[in-house]
Amino acid sequence: VAIQCFLEFKREKVLPAYFINELQTCIEEDDIDGAIDVCEREDLPIARIMGHAFSRYDGGASKMGDAIVEASDEEANTWNVKIAWLSLIGGTAPMLGLFGTVSGMITAFDQISKSAGTASPEMLAKGIMEALVTTYIGLFVAIPTLFAYQIIKNKMNTLIIEQNNACSDLLDRATQQ
Repeated sequence: VAIQCFLEFKREKVLPAYFINELQTCIEEDDIDGAIDVCEREDLPIARIMGHAFSRYDGGASKMGDAIVEASDEEANTWNVKIAWLSLIGGTAPMLGLFGTVSGMITAFDQISKSAGTASPEMLAKGIMEALVTTYIGLFVAIPTLFAYQIIKNKMNTLIIEQNNACSDLLDRATQQ
């Protein structure tokens, strides 16, 4: 999930210059139908946002601005759903590790009770090892996952701001024509 997000949330993939240039050309030529066509043929968040805005061109700048906000919120939500898996994994892994820790301690205490309090270290080792290994694995998964989640979330938020700024600039150009 983290690798997919690192590859997907890149500026050149989210805000490709060729797409913005094509839209700017359509706007400069006052070709709103052409701008809509450009948006429809690209599978990009900014294309979906601007396509939604251009579909309300006749309503003026206010309606287009509202469309940008609506579509941008939908795109941001889609991105948040993708990275939510990292948060879920990072938050759940330590709990699974703790579950294993409790299970291992139950095993160790069971050995103590079965030996009437005279359990040797060898008898306790299996339960203690289970407790330590599961705690280790839980932390081993959680720490890098939460680290990746925060880096990706920050990158995503930066891209959302840049995308919104690009959409606002395109809207300004379109409504000034």
